[in-house]
Amino acid sequence: LASIFLYFACLAPTIAFGGIANSITNGQMGVVEFILSTGLSGVLYGLFSGQCMTLLGPTGLTLAFIATLYRYTNFHNLPFLQLYSCIGIWTSLFLSILSVFNLSNLMRYCTRFTDD
Repeated sequence: LASIFLYFACLAPTIAFGGIANSITNGQMGVVEFILSTGLSGVLYGLFSGQCMTLLGPTGLTLAFIATLYRYTNFHNLPFLQLYSCIGIWTSLFLSILSVFNLSNLMRYCTRFTDD
């Protein structure tokens, strides 16, 4: 019963944010893409992180970023999906480099708290 509850708890915001993204991006990204990305990232995160019970899903900040990027690409006549993919690849590469060299330890020089 708890598994079914968690399934729908993860599925509901994915569908909601996917519908909003569909209207923001004029159909370039939608519910299907959000469900696939949430499911795939959840499986990969569970396999490689050792924390299989972590629940992943889209947030309002993700939607705000997508909306801003879409407006930017329309204003400058750039392809949205290609730029969105390049940003994702760059972020993955950057975070991989940070994790390999354990650069999260540098946060202690920025703030006293890890959540700030």
